[in-house]
Amino acid sequence: MSRASSRLVAAGAYALLLAGWWALALANDHPGTLWPAPPDVAEQIWTDRAALAENAAATLHEAALGFLFGLLLAVVIALVADRFRTLGEGLQQIALGVYSLPLIALAPVLVIWFGTGITTKVVIAALASFFPILINLSQALRQTDPRTLELMEIAGASGWQRFTRLKLPYALPPLFAAFTVAAPAAIVGAMLAEWVGAEKGLGLMILFSMTSYDVPVLWASLIVASALSLLSYGLFSYSGRRLFGWHPSVHPVRAESR
Repeated sequence: MSRASSRLVAAGAYALLLAGWWALALANDHPGTLWPAPPDVAEQIWTDRAALAENAAATLHEAALGFLFGLLLAVVIALVADRFRTLGEGLQQIALGVYSLPLIALAPVLVIWFGTGITTKVVIAALASFFPILINLSQALRQTDPRTLELMEIAGASGWQRFTRLKLPYALPPLFAAFTVAAPAAIVGAMLAEWVGAEKGLGLMILFSMTSYDVPVLWASLIVASALSLLSYGLFSYSGRRLFGWHPSVHPVRAESR
């Protein structure tokens, strides 16, 4: 399927989703409904645009810092695992154990340790985002063509040269593919951390609108949060295609036709 066809299918899916939402809103058109119509939500977003922009910026800032720290942690563990397999496997098991902990249960503990400031949000966002990066990068480094590595070694290339000229370039496309999962996860993690203590953020807006039964604000906050996640996904997806067009994973159809 071509990229244009994929975009057309995606647009059709969103159109069906919007139509289904509107149909539910019409079927539940009564005071206090949990299904406000799309125009009502759009009007609420416009009315609260300043508050939504301020809280979205706070959440995005926390998620970006968490993503960067999660990236750093994942890269360090992946490089150690590639250089020292036994030690690396142990670190990966520890990382898996940490990642398997429910973040909603871990957040209160982190609040006790670090308080309700930005540190807790950054840590939760980092924990939410680092594991997909770790898995993709570790597998990419391990799947480097052994024949090419052997040829470079025979040619006298050092370990650093083999890493920088072969392993790293072929690991970057899978790494950017992991970013498309990790970046939205960091946003969700930051919003989750805001539930247990924050002064502003989309997570806080969602929590307040839930407790006050302000359904239009709740939906407006959810739509903005979803837009941020889609934007982060699209940013890294587009960057990966532009930067690594030479990699077979970027153009699978063209690669299969060869």
